[in-house]
Amino acid sequence: MASTQSPDEQRDAKLAELTNDRAFMILAALKAGAEQNTKLMIQDVSEFLADDQALGQLIRDTANGGNAFHDLLQKLIWTEAERQAEQELAHIARHNKELSIADRVHRYLDRVAA
Repeated sequence: MASTQSPDEQRDAKLAELTNDRAFMILAALKAGAEQNTKLMIQDVSEFLADDQALGQLIRDTANGGNAFHDLLQKLIWTEAERQAEQELAHIARHNKELSIADRVHRYLDRVAA
């Protein structure tokens, strides 16, 4: 059965799937104490906290009884997950293009040989 989704819709669906997978893996790695993921989150949180306005909002939200740091961490995890998913999609697209070119070359060579 043929897909009724446009290529953009298919890409968006794949991006959402990969982002969910990546976010789950990053969170699991953080919970397990994975050094690389922890360093990445430390860097992201440090960049966020360097912004006085953002830090002020984080403090206000926490003072108002929210779990602002948890929310911030979740946002940073999802941002990183989407970045990684975009990279993977780009890799897949390059790979598919390479296969497409190789397939065309093989078909051409088959026609020439025939």
